[in-house]
This record gives sequence, structure tokens and C-alpha cells, in this order.
Amino acid sequence: MKYLRYLWYILRHKWFVFIETCRLGIPWRGITHDSSKLLPDEFFPYAEYFYGGYKRGEIPDAVQCAFNWAWLKHQHRNPHHWQHFILHSDDGGLLHMRMHDADRKEMLADWKGAGKAITGKDNTSEWYKKNRNNILLHPETMLWICRMLKVNPLDKTFAIIMPDIAKDSIPLSSSPLLVNPMGIPPSPHLEPERIDMI
Repeated sequence: MKYLRYLWYILRHKWFVFIETCRLGIPWRGITHDSSKLLPDEFFPYAEYFYGGYKRGEIPDAVQCAFNWAWLKHQHRNPHHWQHFILHSDDGGLLHMRMHDADRKEMLADWKGAGKAITGKDNTSEWYKKNRNNILLHPETMLWICRMLKVNPLDKTFAIIMPDIAKDSIPLSSSPLLVNPMGIPPSPHLEPERIDMI
């Protein structure tokens, strides 16, 4: 039953993403969106994690570990996830690469589609405001997202990083906005919220 419930969620989510990608002028990305979630190494761990009947904080280690691997594979297979554009360099540094236009459009459609599939409404702006401190975006991508969602960026922080926008990648350590935009200590782990499922 959990597998059918998860498959139904995927199909609903893909439908809402398709509608959004059509609005953004990239319908093919909506058709192919999240196809990797149907692969066994993503499908079964996701289904167990989200529909296995576990409460938050009571997920068995084996289920959590399998989901973490599936989530990592999903990010690497799908460039519409911002995590796909984080480069871990050999010297231990982190670079955030500029997202391609089609990828950032699909990311926005994904966020909107997840909200509609889960809650039945588009609450993307509120979700982004709540989660933006954990979402590391290249400044150009962040400005685009803020404009699309009608969210005001933090003016004083953006003034500091504006010269970096022309670069294709920026070290996370060189930008106060990308490291810690609100001065809040980062979460010890940045796994997706269970309600996101994106």
C-alpha cells in the first residue's frame, strides 16, 4: 500500500510541476521531471521513508540511511535541485555554481508542485521565506527566485555581494549571504524537511 500511495504522490506532483513548467515555457522539463524517482534505488527508500508509518524522530537508522543515499542520488541525477550546483573542491572549499535558466525554472516549478501536491495550494513564497537560510543559491539565482516569488531580498546583504553576481561560481566563504544570510547558526545537517518530498 505504501508503494501505491507514494506512486500516487509522484504522479500528482509531476502533474502540478508540468502545469508550472508550461507556464515558465519549459514543458519538456515538466514531462521528464523526477523520472529518476521511479528507479528502484530511489523509489523504494522514498516510499519507506515517507509512507512507512514512522513518526519524525522515530525513523529507524537503516531507513534513514537508505533515504539519505536515495536523496543524494536524486540530487546528482536532477539538476533542478540547488544542491546539484554545490561544488566540493579538493581543498575542502565549497563553490556555488550558477544555475542554468531551465534548471532554476524547473526548481521553482518543483517547489510549487510539491506545495500543491501536499497542501493543495501554492504556498511557495511562505515556504521559501521560512527555508531560505538553508538554501544556498548563487546570488543571481537568488535574485531571480526572489523576483519570481515576490520576496524582498535583504538589501544590505545583497549590496555586499552584488559584485560577485557576474561570476559563474563563488566561494561560499566569500559571501555573507551564502554562508549565513540571517546570522543564524547553520543546522548540523541539511536534510530536506519530510513535508517537502522534492
